[in-house]
Parts: sequence; C-alpha cells; structure tokens
Amino acid sequence: MIPVSKNRNSFTLIELILVIMIMGIAYSFIGNSLFKKENSIVIKLKNLPQIARSLEKKPLEFIIYGRDCQKMVWLYNKTEPVEVKYKVKINAKNIKAYKFNFYGELDEFQFQDLRVENRVEQVCLRFELFKNNSNSSYILEDKSSELFYLFRPYFKRVEISKSFSEIEEQFLSEELNPETL
Repeated sequence: MIPVSKNRNSFTLIELILVIMIMGIAYSFIGNSLFKKENSIVIKLKNLPQIARSLEKKPLEFIIYGRDCQKMVWLYNKTEPVEVKYKVKINAKNIKAYKFNFYGELDEFQFQDLRVENRVEQVCLRFELFKNNSNSSYILEDKSSELFYLFRPYFKRVEISKSFSEIEEQFLSEELNPETL
C-alpha cells in the first residue's frame, strides 16, 4: 500500500481551470475598456477625410486650435462640440494652407478664428464636411516633414508630394476642370 502524504504541494486540475476562467473574465472586462477600437485610431493629415466621413454627421468640422495648436474638437452642426477621442498625429504648428484666390492664383490663407466661451481662439487647422457631401479642398504644407498634402473635394484620396509645383498642378487642374471630379 502507498502512503498518502498530508502535505499537498500542487494544485488540482479543477483549481487550475477555475483560476484560468477567473483571469479570462477579468481580462474581458478590463481589456475591453483599455483597448477599445476608437482609442487605436490615429488621425493623420493623410487619413483625416476618411475618419471624418466615417462619423457620418453632416455638417461637421474638425478643428485644431489654441495658441499652441494643442486643443482639438469635432463640431457637429457648428454647435455641438465633441472632444476628440482619437490619437492625433498632426503637428498643426507647422502647417501652412493654400487656396486659389479670385484671380486663380494660389495664395496662403489663415483659417477663421474660433469663438470659445466668450474668447477668440486661433485656429491652426480646420477640415469641414458640407451638406452637399463634399469636404474642404486646399493644399497643406507640413513644414516639419517638408510634404505637401492635396485635400480634394468629394472624399477623393489625399495626394502627398514633396514637390509644391506637382501638387499645385493637380489642384489647378481639378479646380478649373470640375468634370474630373
């Protein structure tokens, strides 16, 4: 006959299964709150139109504002501010915006300031969705990366180039020849 030891030095199979189940349940609650899909989305200049369109609220504005260009907000119907819950990788301090003027010349322009609670804030970047299912159309120069971004209407793909003249030519052809849209 084999003697039975009274000192138990290991776990039973049932105890191990119970611990694994408890850990799985705890992870499902904690993991979901930490790793939500919305927290994993990163807004960049290249994907800003697609993210804005995915929100499907018209009209809509994405604004980076403040003296340091660090405050961000989505504005629905220009009245309901909703704080940005995504990671934003846009250095708005280093952005210049260009648009065609009345004479067909490409000029640098400033975004219109934003009134927030009885004070006026400088807007560093503004991207708008309009009622007619279109969006802002202009050229952005990111001075830090030395890249130029062409924001085209109707959610066409954002073009990126290191050459201002190449982007300017594409923008000019679309602005003056709307059939290509």
